[in-house]
Amino acid sequence: MLQLTKYAPQSLTEARVRYRSNTEHELGKIPTCDTASGTLLPKLGTRVCSPLAGTGNCNICLDRYGYPSGKMSHTISQSGDEDVGTVGIVLFLVLTFAWSWGFWGPRVLLEMGLVESVPVLPNLGAFGPTVAAFLLVAYANGFEGVRRLAGRAMQFDYPKQWILVALLLPPAIVGGGLAVAVATGTTPVFPWAGQPVVLLIAFGWILVLGGPVQEEFGWRGYLLDPLQERLTPLGGGLAVGVVWAVWHLPLFYIPSETIYYDNPFLGFAVSITVFSVLMTWVYNSTNGSLLPVLLMHTSWNWAQGMFPILDSDPASLAMVGFLVAAAVVVVVYSGVRRLGKPREIAQPD
Repeated sequence: MLQLTKYAPQSLTEARVRYRSNTEHELGKIPTCDTASGTLLPKLGTRVCSPLAGTGNCNICLDRYGYPSGKMSHTISQSGDEDVGTVGIVLFLVLTFAWSWGFWGPRVLLEMGLVESVPVLPNLGAFGPTVAAFLLVAYANGFEGVRRLAGRAMQFDYPKQWILVALLLPPAIVGGGLAVAVATGTTPVFPWAGQPVVLLIAFGWILVLGGPVQEEFGWRGYLLDPLQERLTPLGGGLAVGVVWAVWHLPLFYIPSETIYYDNPFLGFAVSITVFSVLMTWVYNSTNGSLLPVLLMHTSWNWAQGMFPILDSDPASLAMVGFLVAAAVVVVVYSGVRRLGKPREIAQPD
């Protein structure tokens, strides 16, 4: 019989549950956590120690709500190592790039003159990360997994001031670049000034069809947690940022993608990778909720789109400088191994 011993965690992202067993381990008998007592549950990819009588230690992988993560978590070794997270990461990357580049690739080949015509495809490439994440959680946990992942966009178990941080930090960084551009003699242009309704509509459109909903259930909702477990939060944030940047690469060769086409990819890659560190900080500070990162991603895209002055060299360079400075302050303040995560709770043997 499995006995569940619970410890008092400080937050959802740092909760740990230890299972002790006097009999042989059976996946089907692993209990889920009891939320009635207010106990918080493990995050996605958390390795939970389960000492087995006479066999040493082995680990299982729970999802962030305390359920064994289904078909991809059934490989367990006595050494304590398991390849569940690695398999999930690889599958996510393969599915994400196959979906997105499958839509974008033919257009790139056409522009490069390698093909004479391509079939007309719907503009669905940007949905790759979110589609991949939902496919994998559906395979692992069925409809319940899909429901839980989607529900993280409406998760509110964190101080609400983080919503303001998510909304206001990107415009503050962009505003810094704008101020430098003005100070160096560039005349500001605000095509949407005095049109608040247009600005609100643009924000909503960007949220749904301008990147955030299309991507964040994948980047932060699926990929970030297992990478944080392996690489530290800073390493995980940087890794997601690099993948995020490379994923955009085909768009730099498609003329209709005016935001990216004929712009320097390296500058974009640096800025989005550093921005991913800030996103990781907000994500960890809000217990893994997806709402703040959805809003932060939207605010970042919105702020840049509303101020075309940022196309100037002084403004863009200054913006990257402010972005790097903000990330350095956050890392120094939070620490490489925390980046917004509460301190680990020591577990007695």
